[in-house]
Amino acid sequence: MKIRTINSFEALDYQRKELFREVDQLPVEMRYFKRNQEEWNIMQVLHHLYIAESGILHILKKKVNAAPHELKTAGPKTGFRKLMLNVAFAIPGLKIKAPAHIPEPMDTIDYEQLKADWLELSHAYRSFLEETKKEYFEKEIFKHPKAGYLTMNQAFKFMSQHMSRHVDQIHRMEEAFDQAKKSANN
Repeated sequence: MKIRTINSFEALDYQRKELFREVDQLPVEMRYFKRNQEEWNIMQVLHHLYIAESGILHILKKKVNAAPHELKTAGPKTGFRKLMLNVAFAIPGLKIKAPAHIPEPMDTIDYEQLKADWLELSHAYRSFLEETKKEYFEKEIFKHPKAGYLTMNQAFKFMSQHMSRHVDQIHRMEEAFDQAKKSANN
């Protein structure tokens, strides 16, 4: 299970790198463009993803401080919870509000600093996974606010789905920017 979890993390990390390769190509003006004040800009989406991933690492680190026997071993219910989460992510247009304790992303965050912070977070995850004893990989260790307890591997798969959902949002923002620019030129 540890190797499978590390592979899930590596897939998530690759996804992050691809996202930054794409955003690197965008004009700075597009990164900070908002269609209206109620919607986020691309930088806020990126910052939200970073906040979520850093918060999850904090939770995982806290959980591995407990003895493995104090944590529940994953079973069929854990798999069912992840399945229900998969179904929720598959519903087009379904909006899932971020938990109230998650801070609102900044809309003026520096792009290069965010990339550097996320790279540091990636290294922290890698170290955490290498240092964590294999017993923890079979445990319900991350509590998703809607789905309930998941394993570490399921947490990484959730983060990947979460990122994919927001990548789609970024693509819609790119289209909105292009439309606004065309309208301004007419």
